[in-house]
Amino acid sequence: MRAEALVQGRPANPFLDICDTHPCGIWLGRRAGLERVRFGRTDFAVSRVGFGCAAIGGYDYGPTGDRESLAAIRRALELGVNFFDTSDVYGLGHSEEILAAGLGEDRNKVVVATKFGVKWDARGRTERDISPRYAAEAIEASLGRLKLERIPVYQVHWPDGKTPIGDTLAALKRFQEAGKIGCIGVCNFAPEQVREAQRASRIESLQLPYSLVEPERGEEVHSAVEEFDLAFLPYSPLGQGLLTGRYGPGSKFAGTDLRARSERFSPDGLEACEPLIARVKSVIAGVKRPAQIEDNVGAAGWTLTPVEREFLEGGARLGDRPRA
Repeated sequence: MRAEALVQGRPANPFLDICDTHPCGIWLGRRAGLERVRFGRTDFAVSRVGFGCAAIGGYDYGPTGDRESLAAIRRALELGVNFFDTSDVYGLGHSEEILAAGLGEDRNKVVVATKFGVKWDARGRTERDISPRYAAEAIEASLGRLKLERIPVYQVHWPDGKTPIGDTLAALKRFQEAGKIGCIGVCNFAPEQVREAQRASRIESLQLPYSLVEPERGEEVHSAVEEFDLAFLPYSPLGQGLLTGRYGPGSKFAGTDLRARSERFSPDGLEACEPLIARVKSVIAGVKRPAQIEDNVGAAGWTLTPVEREFLEGGARLGDRPRA
């Protein structure tokens, strides 16, 4: 069944209808308790809790039902989430299609962020490519799948090791001036690559994995984020599910699940992280089902005390220790 068919006949969302809308079309409404923060140096704000769309592509994180994904998107809207982050490669385009179907007419009232830089062929084989030529193809394809005339946040997913970053950013700047994309962001860039990108075009965001599994990243990116006043968008805050306590040395993953190929999720890797997992009591998780976005939004109201923060950071240091 097509994604659009699953959302036909749904009731209107009265919460969205009464919210103020930014002149550029970005919904700035606020649900009590869910904080909005300014996105970098832009004039719009996003919810502290964003909706990560990797899993709803139904590929890299195991099978996912479209009906459940659509329900999760609608629940996120009801809870006041207004930032949705996806990529063209998630589910080989399927994540963008499901997101568009789930948002429906609300897609012009929220901040949609997508990425390019990993192309694929008919057999699903992927290759990194951030060339200006591929950027042009990718932007048009994402606009079609997302059913948007303009993508609010467009990000370079990964450096490809062959295309000069300045060439890529110069091309994106032209698409920005043409009204195809809004602000520009980068993902998985080292600090020196962020600076190179900033010299070619103004960028507004930096996205990197960041969790208690890899606490040292905080120092790595802080200087670049502060230097250019970027919106820092941490992803995999639960270490791809590692910190949920759901997985152990005997865990098995589907063949298409990227965690099946990760050393972190090997029996030895999981056993080495168990001292850390045992000390994590609560943390924001990613989204695959409606209940998960409810948990995520609920966690937005928590404030850690200095003692609790020290306890968690101490657990991270313990988890990093080599095994005897």
